Amino acid sequence: MRRLFKTIIGTAVMVAVTQAAPKTGVSIHPVEASLVKKVEDYLNGIKTYRARILQTNANGSMQKGWFYMERGGKSQFGKMRIEYDAPVKDLMVVDGRDFIFYDAQAKEKNTYDIDSTPAAFLLRRKIDLRHDLKVVEKATDGNEIGLKIIRAGDESGAALILKFATVPIFKLNGWAVMDPQGLLTRVHLEEVNIGINLDEKLFKYKD
Repeated sequence: MRRLFKTIIGTAVMVAVTQAAPKTGVSIHPVEASLVKKVEDYLNGIKTYRARILQTNANGSMQKGWFYMERGGKSQFGKMRIEYDAPVKDLMVVDGRDFIFYDAQAKEKNTYDIDSTPAAFLLRRKIDLRHDLKVVEKATDGNEIGLKIIRAGDESGAALILKFATVPIFKLNGWAVMDPQGLLTRVHLEEVNIGINLDEKLFKYKD
């Protein structure tokens, strides 16, 4: 599972928020209730999402690929796919029931409960940042903000850090997954398309 946390959904551009401030000019602020609602409304309004990802792993290596997400419907969780540009053949697929991670190096397929992975933060049917999830820190850096989110009651140190642009429009720029050891995988999003039709085959794993 540790490797999963190091590679999963990519992750955003903010190293442990409180440690970044002296080096980057990031400043820490209280989290306003109005901002929490704005983020909830934004994320819950996304039905389909496609973007190019630039992923920076905890060891400094970088990968590019595609991120696909489909939310909504009556299921507890939505669907997701991350595939990387050649020569990387690792693959992550969430079909609404299971999180499937194919480790190309080991040639192994691993299946997890969605709720046990960081993907659950973005894929739950209704994202609630005031009850089952909590925004514990806000950082600003120019026209960008970063929000550190944890599961309510979770003291393991694991967190998701969402990065948003505030101008010219409010939008998701990327995220970072922090594992319990404090290791970060970071993702930057480009070529974003929201509300487009996505082929359902993207969310079906094939051996």
